Amino acid sequence: MDKFNLFYVNGMFTNSEAFSQNILEIKRFYGQNLAELDVTNSGVIVDGEHNPSESFLSQFEQVAKHKFSELSVSEASQAEIASLFSGFEAAESLQDDVTETTTVLNSILAEIDNTYGQDGTYTRSVAKLTSLLNECKRTMIIGHSQGNFYANALLDGMYSSFTYQDGSTLLQYPMLGYFGFALPTSSVGGTTGQYYFPELVDHITNDNDFIMAAVRHTLGAVPANYNNSFTFSDWTGHALTTSYLDKQGQSHRASISIKDIARQFVPMPLTEQHRANSSSINSYGYSIHSEVLDIEFHDNSSYRYVYVPRNVLEGFHEAGSKGGYFNSQIRDKYQFIKMN
Repeated sequence: MDKFNLFYVNGMFTNSEAFSQNILEIKRFYGQNLAELDVTNSGVIVDGEHNPSESFLSQFEQVAKHKFSELSVSEASQAEIASLFSGFEAAESLQDDVTETTTVLNSILAEIDNTYGQDGTYTRSVAKLTSLLNECKRTMIIGHSQGNFYANALLDGMYSSFTYQDGSTLLQYPMLGYFGFALPTSSVGGTTGQYYFPELVDHITNDNDFIMAAVRHTLGAVPANYNNSFTFSDWTGHALTTSYLDKQGQSHRASISIKDIARQFVPMPLTEQHRANSSSINSYGYSIHSEVLDIEFHDNSSYRYVYVPRNVLEGFHEAGSKGGYFNSQIRDKYQFIKMN
């Protein structure tokens, strides 16, 4: 319940070798900045799914060429769009009059926006995330660049469909969050981040990220939120490692947010963790991250006590009389929620 995983989805033009290298860099980032989240001493856990972008790029090219003809897009706008997203060779336009690039891109993306839930990258990612959540692991999706489109789709898809093995849902007990680097999307975390759990999503985008500046100009993506200094090693300000993970300010900002999100996850009922040899208490369980103590009493009623310090749990665990310790140290001292 207190194990913590990062799940990485890469951006476009990231081959499998670069994907594997980025996994190693994220592990390094975890070890340097997020070690305190490893309360179970299980080590750095980073998983992911390589996004070859082939489906997106193929569909983008097909739809774009159709829109270029349908909307009589200028050659200048065609070149800008083609270069920005995939570099495919654009067909000649039927007319030479100017069409706003933003309008064209919005029209293209409106037709392919849902393709993120229809390809192999999405399907394999859902399977991996389902496995992690079934193991009751706190999981943070990490997206970079175009991978954030997948991250949004994954977050929405999991929250709309995932059910724990006891029948409760991810909406009832949210254990999945999201942090995006270099966002090209119009929202942070899709519908889930906008309307249901805005506290479980966040992002960082450099103000001099050249690639994202171009996307904002054409798509109206979420604004940049970090004032980044120029570096010759990555003049685009876009690379995941050089311009984000290796930058002290950005890595600190990201780690603070990720830790805050991880602590706001709400674990599913924990009462099956420990059986109690007690005349009044059947079982109990505790989350170190959330500081919640769940207790099932002999009448089968279950309660969650919140903001319970770890030392109180340890005292409860060691107490010869669980009922006596509960009455003296927990009852009427901590806020509680009736769980059934």
